[in-house]
Amino acid sequence: MSVMMGYLLAGLLAGLAVAVPLGAIGLLVIRTGQARGLRVGLAAALGVATTDLVFAALAVSVGGGVAAAVGSLLTPMRIIAGAVLVLLGARELLALRRLKGSTTPGGPTDRGMPTTGLRAYLLLLGLTAANPLTIGYFASAAVGIGGTMSWGAGVLFVAGIFAASAGWQGLLVGVGAVSRKLMTPRAGQVLTAVSGTLMIVLGIYAASDPYL
Repeated sequence: MSVMMGYLLAGLLAGLAVAVPLGAIGLLVIRTGQARGLRVGLAAALGVATTDLVFAALAVSVGGGVAAAVGSLLTPMRIIAGAVLVLLGARELLALRRLKGSTTPGGPTDRGMPTTGLRAYLLLLGLTAANPLTIGYFASAAVGIGGTMSWGAGVLFVAGIFAASAGWQGLLVGVGAVSRKLMTPRAGQVLTAVSGTLMIVLGIYAASDPYL
């Protein structure tokens, strides 16, 4: 039993390793929680965790074949993910114009984020699936662990990754939701400008860097 629990712990640590570094995906999760609140934000978090779950399951069950399969797809997926992030960042910056005269926390920045839980879930699921860092992490993991675990150990390992990813993304949503209540119109303008600019920069970087 202790050996099997070790696989669960290994999955938790692996999930945190891929989830904790704050990049474009984490930033978007925080912004969704800030703009739309807990319900929609948690749907976004679940989208990220679902992608991590699927990739982890493929890494455990298929192994090195995953790395070979995604190799030819990495460039177009990287470009698509980058383009979507640039588009979202541009929408954030355009929302600055609507912020003028707003007196409510967060203000019209809400219009730049997904409007429903389903849209937030699908958006983050797709962006995470096309995120070069996520692909690279699980492709590397597939080479090392694919086919080496029993069925039960693999299930626990994948469950640990999902739990860690969902927990961390949920924490980011909570940060965003709390900041929503504290947001002043001026702070909303600053946050919109910063997040929009970062998304554009990260999107360009993701689309252009062949080493991601």
